[in-house]
Amino acid sequence: MKIPKITPKGVEGILLGYEGTHMYVPMRWVFKVKLDGKYKARLVARGDRQKEGIDYNKKFASTAHTDSWRILMSCAVATGRVVRQADTTAAYLHGIIREDVYVRPPTELQTYFEQFPEAGKKVGFAPRLVTKLRRTLYGLKQSGHEWQQVLKSNLKDMGFHQIPCDPATYRDDVRDMTVCSHVDDLLYDGPDERTVKEFKRDLCKRFHTNLSEVPKWLLGVNLAFNPNSISLDQITLVEDILEEAGMQNCKPSQTPAELPAPCPWQEKEDDTEDHELEKQLADRYRRLVGRMMYASTMTRPDIAYALGRLVAAFKAPKQSDNKALTKLLQYLSTNKSFKIVYTAPTKQPRHKPIRCYMYTDATWVDGPDGRSTSGIIIFIAGGPVMWMCKRQKVVARSSLESELISMSEGIAAATYAKNLASAIGHTLEIEVYADNKGGISTANKPDATSKATRHIRASDMYIRDKVADGTAKLGYVSTKQQIADALTKPLSGPLVEKYNKVMFGGLDPHTPCHQSVAA
Repeated sequence: MKIPKITPKGVEGILLGYEGTHMYVPMRWVFKVKLDGKYKARLVARGDRQKEGIDYNKKFASTAHTDSWRILMSCAVATGRVVRQADTTAAYLHGIIREDVYVRPPTELQTYFEQFPEAGKKVGFAPRLVTKLRRTLYGLKQSGHEWQQVLKSNLKDMGFHQIPCDPATYRDDVRDMTVCSHVDDLLYDGPDERTVKEFKRDLCKRFHTNLSEVPKWLLGVNLAFNPNSISLDQITLVEDILEEAGMQNCKPSQTPAELPAPCPWQEKEDDTEDHELEKQLADRYRRLVGRMMYASTMTRPDIAYALGRLVAAFKAPKQSDNKALTKLLQYLSTNKSFKIVYTAPTKQPRHKPIRCYMYTDATWVDGPDGRSTSGIIIFIAGGPVMWMCKRQKVVARSSLESELISMSEGIAAATYAKNLASAIGHTLEIEVYADNKGGISTANKPDATSKATRHIRASDMYIRDKVADGTAKLGYVSTKQQIADALTKPLSGPLVEKYNKVMFGGLDPHTPCHQSVAA
């Protein structure tokens, strides 16, 4: 960030010297090389030196859920809408600071201004003095909150309102436009080019904005737009992880986890040789797992289960866990180019409602605590938009109960997708597929009860309510075609390959995904 970007809005001028009675916040330079190769130097405040109630109060700022970004893009592809991106330059400098905050320029800046005093006078800084801010600055605790208030106010003036289920997503029903925000990154869609260009002109009048005709990068995800599809990948991140691990040319692996699955929640029968990792290796383990978690959250549902096992050992990883990490890295090296693809319908005209397919599965008692694992994956426009692999919170007394819990967790996620899609002008038809006939039968009978189910918590029977009110339809899928299997257990190489073709294949949006899986 250049100093001229700060000074027109950021400072009120020099108020007092270091001997003054006011507390001040130090400043420092942060240097970074961007993904496009550009060098960036940003002058930031040391927010860790701020005191709550003195130089900041509110600091919360919401960002759009990652699911919201994917739902927006998939629905846009399914209905032929125009998607564009905007990046607000020096966004935090637009925030109005409400507290008295004084900053001390970094040593490098003081040295520069001592050598070139005229430059210091020109931009409003001077060496050896403290400056009062009148706008927020990067690094301050309240900057994100104040920027969001400015963005919200300006979008409201432009005709937008916040969506209740995701306050960082905004909707203009008159122009039929939606904006998803993540700090200064905006992804928006509209019905046609004319409407989108009109919005861009209005936005540029209010903020200095870098506009992209076709989005290319969003939150570390590479976006590729084609006339009838959008693809998402994180090849660059995966390559960086492999380079950090020193495994660019490692042995290939077709599976992310070993068979059979050693349970990470229980002690092994013979673990005398399975020692905890030394600090340096343990730190490396946590760093690599943390970076892979981001890939799993954004674009790689295929590694969610294997990564969950590694996360379970996060506190005290052992040699066996490090071996499992190596196995996952080998798999990523073999399959680093996987992409989520959202495809426009081809066999029939684009229309509403949009088909949404959810697959749900569960293990039963796969740990010493008696709990089970849920696996859920939801498809729109032929690609996954939501997925999860998580431990269930309660002990299921039967496989039927664990399946019902998983179905209820899945339909809660699908209901969010339906509500969001409705708020941004789309209608979803949800079809739920499970491989447990008892669970399907129970979910389809809201008034029935039995000894096997009467003890189950109401929240774990949520699927019943959603089927009864017409939110979703339930269907059966054979275990051999259950895509969610990839999120609940380790699979053999052929099965991994089969399900990866579904998750990353860009399927026909009007055909249930399991129909492309060989029985």
